[in-house]
Amino acid sequence: SSCAEGQPTGCAERVGANRPGLRGRPRLIRKGQALGFIGPALSLVSAINTVRALGAAGGCGAAHMDIVQATGERSKAAFNARPGYGLFGIVQGSVYTDLREESAAALKAIGFEGYAIGGLAVGEGQAAMLATLDTTVPHLPREAPRYLMGVGKPGDILGAVARGIDLFDCVLPTRSGRTGQAFVPGGTLNMRNARHADDAAPVDEACACYTCANHSRAYLHYLFKAKEMLGPILLTTHNLAHYQGLMRDIRKAIEAGTFAGMAVAVEGERLVPL
Repeated sequence: SSCAEGQPTGCAERVGANRPGLRGRPRLIRKGQALGFIGPALSLVSAINTVRALGAAGGCGAAHMDIVQATGERSKAAFNARPGYGLFGIVQGSVYTDLREESAAALKAIGFEGYAIGGLAVGEGQAAMLATLDTTVPHLPREAPRYLMGVGKPGDILGAVARGIDLFDCVLPTRSGRTGQAFVPGGTLNMRNARHADDAAPVDEACACYTCANHSRAYLHYLFKAKEMLGPILLTTHNLAHYQGLMRDIRKAIEAGTFAGMAVAVEGERLVPL
């Protein structure tokens, strides 16, 4: 998966290695001097994954988990181990604690370079997602990176980091950029709204990205109304910079020992203090 569509496979955001903190513990992983997008530093290869419908019965969840488990074994057998590449097993089990624990145990028995958590952010809501992480992460090896698949909004990322998640990938920065939604501190802006038509301010005064340094909200509003492809390109550039800034702030807070006090206002809601 990749954060930025069109980027090399494995372009997931990394937070990084174990250190004391809270719950699953915020972690900071370093690989040489690389810290940020994985890019060429590591190619993340995940076992074949499938997605089941949210709310399906536990028996269906178990059957789905068994399918993913079998593909994990086959992927491990077929994987060509080499420097710079890591194979991640995918923990499944929907929101069921016993299935998640069973899946994690089976994958640990196979042995992978890292462990992904799949089957979340599919409509269960943030509270259920974080509760599932609370009961899943403790069953994963502390020395291996943990990757939460398909997440997410800034508040989701903060909550997941607090529980020990290291890696993320999500289409939100690019998909939102294509549809006119800009991520800014405290929430989002819809650049299609008429209130931006005469606004000479950048999307985010504090952002140093190319878009904010060179273009106004009014110009972006015009581009989206005129259906010019440059609009989605510029807004995607900003959104990726915003997410990179968020991850950079998280890493700095972990290093400074202040992550426990972080919270973010997203779409009018405030994340419960970590």
